Amino acid sequence: MVKNDSVQGRRKIEMKKIAKKNNLQARCNVVEAHRDSNIRELNAHLAQLVDILEVEKSKGQTLDDVREAGRRQWWWQAPISELGLNELQQLRNALQELRRNVGKQADLLQAAVESGN
Repeated sequence: MVKNDSVQGRRKIEMKKIAKKNNLQARCNVVEAHRDSNIRELNAHLAQLVDILEVEKSKGQTLDDVREAGRRQWWWQAPISELGLNELQQLRNALQELRRNVGKQADLLQAAVESGN
């Protein structure tokens, strides 16, 4: 096995008391400033996320309002479970008519493709 001296990995840092009180205070100030900086950064990021969440909630509410307005205006946009017998029959007839129209259009397109070849 070859030992690679350039890769040292994680080294244990020996904990020892800082002798000079001024050095200790400076070290504490650096650590505290770094921590405060991280906290400010996290708070700013959190504020951005909260703003994005509020915008998305607003969009969702707007979509719900539009969907509900559509249901009130056009009965066929309501869930099938909420439709009455008459509305279900109308919907069935409309879907059958749609199927016939789609079939006719498919036949016309097929005829056009075959005549073009």
